[in-house]
Amino acid sequence: MATDNENILNQIRNLLFEDEMDFWNSLDEETKESIQRGIKDYQDGKVRPHNEVMEDLYQKYKK
Repeated sequence: MATDNENILNQIRNLLFEDEMDFWNSLDEETKESIQRGIKDYQDGKVRPHNEVMEDLYQKYKK
């Protein structure tokens, strides 16, 4: 199963990643932009750990 044939390797790569490409291409522009904003926020450090958010919500809404 070893090969250096670029044609075969590219065909295998396309098959393996076909679902990922189709998923992204099936999204509407608004959703794509939202995902890109989320990625940028993460890269800029504008995120908080889940447990911190949940603790804040618990403190705000506990009875």
